[in-house]
Amino acid sequence: MSRRAKTALLALAFAAVGCARSPAPATPGPRIPPLYQPPAEASAPTVDDVSRVRGLPPGAHVEIETLDGDAFARALHREDKATEWSAHFADLFLSTLSMASPASGAGAAAQRSYEDAVGGFYDARAKKLYLRRNASAPTTAALLAHEEEHALQDRFFGIPEFVKLGDADQMLAAKALFEGDATLTSTMLALHRRGSSYALTVAALARASEADYAKAAATASARERVPALSQATVNWPYERGATFVAQLAESGGWALVNAAMRNPPQTTEQVLHVEKYLAGERAVGIRPIEAPDGYMSVASGRMGELQTRYFLAECVLPHDAEEAARDWGGDAFLIATQGPRSALLWSTAWDDERAAARFYDALTARKRCPGGEKPPFVALHEGTRVAFVQGLDDDETRAREARKLLTLVGRALPPLAPFADVKLAVHPPMPLDFAHRGRVEQERFTDPTLGVASVLRDMKPLKDDGYELLATNGDARVGIASRWAPPSTELREALLSALVDGVRKVFPAGHAFDLGTSRVQTASGSVDTRTVRVEDKRVVRLGLLPVCEGRMTIVLVTSWTPGTVSGEPSADAWLKEVSVSDASPACEALKTLRDPNDVSPGSYGSR
Repeated sequence: MSRRAKTALLALAFAAVGCARSPAPATPGPRIPPLYQPPAEASAPTVDDVSRVRGLPPGAHVEIETLDGDAFARALHREDKATEWSAHFADLFLSTLSMASPASGAGAAAQRSYEDAVGGFYDARAKKLYLRRNASAPTTAALLAHEEEHALQDRFFGIPEFVKLGDADQMLAAKALFEGDATLTSTMLALHRRGSSYALTVAALARASEADYAKAAATASARERVPALSQATVNWPYERGATFVAQLAESGGWALVNAAMRNPPQTTEQVLHVEKYLAGERAVGIRPIEAPDGYMSVASGRMGELQTRYFLAECVLPHDAEEAARDWGGDAFLIATQGPRSALLWSTAWDDERAAARFYDALTARKRCPGGEKPPFVALHEGTRVAFVQGLDDDETRAREARKLLTLVGRALPPLAPFADVKLAVHPPMPLDFAHRGRVEQERFTDPTLGVASVLRDMKPLKDDGYELLATNGDARVGIASRWAPPSTELREALLSALVDGVRKVFPAGHAFDLGTSRVQTASGSVDTRTVRVEDKRVVRLGLLPVCEGRMTIVLVTSWTPGTVSGEPSADAWLKEVSVSDASPACEALKTLRDPNDVSPGSYGSR
């Protein structure tokens, strides 16, 4: 189900400027150039557009119904029981662990935040796509692609009822596959309309780091004022799921993703570590936990690596929690109550004794938790097993129940690989790691990683994260940026629109005139440029130089104040001396990327 607040990757549309072309002069005189028109918003994607990106046969037309707020909310509640169930579980779990008060409604708050952000959803029972009335136009394009991919999933693979999968860990794992696929597909289509290749989008998401997700989760948790665990159960399937599906697509193309749809991951560990999914690593079986005498069982299931990580992160640093939850082998928990009192009994298994020891150390940090004092608990560590009991009457009772928990852990199950002969793609360094590696020495800028060089002469470099190089002499400004996409009309117009918009923020009353295209010679060959003038205040010229055999674009920006002595001449002189080379680490990395529709030898080739 698509959310309005995806990422900057999905911000597609540009604000339209309501300007008509200037009429031709009635009397002889210099030609008045047309006013510059930013690119219009891309049309809404169709099921055929989505199926082409996703490598699936065209799907049937999907009926779309637009509903007002209350009617939309009711329809969403009917369709998405999994999120509602997660919210209820989160409230119960958080209050039991003393991570939130029972009355805080943290899970429900996360659910409300989620529901407010949903602009539309696909209902597998009704075979219909519902949109919330007044959803913004930029969101609608990405949202439609996301939901139309759900319709294709439903047609070719069937969408499971996540709430019936047994426990929160398995539900989150399966949901990550289906939501991640829809998120990846809509992102690919969105960026392709801005000039990016499908392979580059897949590579970017496949290489997203856990630190990226941890930072985003922490930000969302603080913004929504709910515990990170509650926020994770809502956002994680979309965000981390997209990386999981991108990793599958890199290893075996869409064919492997299609096969995964018929063999969904069983644990969040398999999603967090795609190699464990491909190897078929299974959770260790743990026998059911019985409620202590006088207590009643109210919830049970499996925490899994994801929820274990968020539980630990309340009292240790996020990176330490991630490390402590790694090499999870299996677990089972029971929440039991006796009147107003609650208890948690948790039996865990780990891949080896070192992993169990890391988890035990992080677990016992709750005795000195920076977040505040926690209820009394006992933790026992024995070999690859760790038991945790919180609540109950006293340490002796807690220790007795913990010893019972250690006996419930079964033997590790042999791997059961879902596919044969699938090898995980070896990822070269993320292309974005190559950004901002250039340096200026003796009036010369060089970036050997990108294979770019230029002569600055009298210009002084400026700091700007959007450019590899930005420099000025006061009257002229020059810049070099990189885009990990082939040159295209869409890319050029998107960049030019952003540049002109920036100038017009400085000169809000000025009209932007389109001065047309021209061909400029550089040290590495000729490049087509587009030029726009904002009244007599500023001229902006944009050129796209293809490199890496057309896989990447070096963006060359020059701007100047009209009529100044060192404006246009300095900008032109700089542009003519820019040189690029295809013999660079960036180009070598780009050669390893492939479109997910290309099934190379050795990858999973059946559809």
